[in-house]
Amino acid sequence: MDLESALLELNENRGDQELVGRVFRALHTIKGSGSMFGFEDLATFTHNLENAFDEVRNGRLQVGSE
Repeated sequence: MDLESALLELNENRGDQELVGRVFRALHTIKGSGSMFGFEDLATFTHNLENAFDEVRNGRLQVGSE
């Protein structure tokens, strides 16, 4: 899955904005698909992750191992 590989790569290259964008897009897809099929808990959880990666994309949050 693209999300898994992007997260693993991002752990090694934390400043790579292309990887941050790949993670964000994958999360966005999972959120939308989960919501479309009625998996609201999954959609809500993924929405929170998507928001965190939006903060990274906008330079307000740094990627760390935590």
